Amino acid sequence: MTIYDDFYQFRRLHPLTLLYSLIRNLPYIGLTLYFAFVQKQTEELIYVLLFILFAMIIIPGHILRWYYFSFMISESEIIIKSGVFSRKQRNIPIERVQNVNV
Repeated sequence: MTIYDDFYQFRRLHPLTLLYSLIRNLPYIGLTLYFAFVQKQTEELIYVLLFILFAMIIIPGHILRWYYFSFMISESEIIIKSGVFSRKQRNIPIERVQNVNV
């Protein structure tokens, strides 16, 4: 067993990416809550239902997307596995990588 055996395994993104995803969706959450409770619109029930729909579908969707996303960086390529309903694998040769944002 070498030091590289543990390195060449599929990994997941950090769990804090779930928090980042939730923060990115805060405007949508805030907008539905604003119209439901602050504006006191006549369609208040619609906005409450939209918020419940968001909580029951979108949030678990983000969790599943995080859970089923994995990657591995080897000496020759980057392998990315993703997809909740249809799994796909992308192999990107290191030579083709042109830009990296952190």
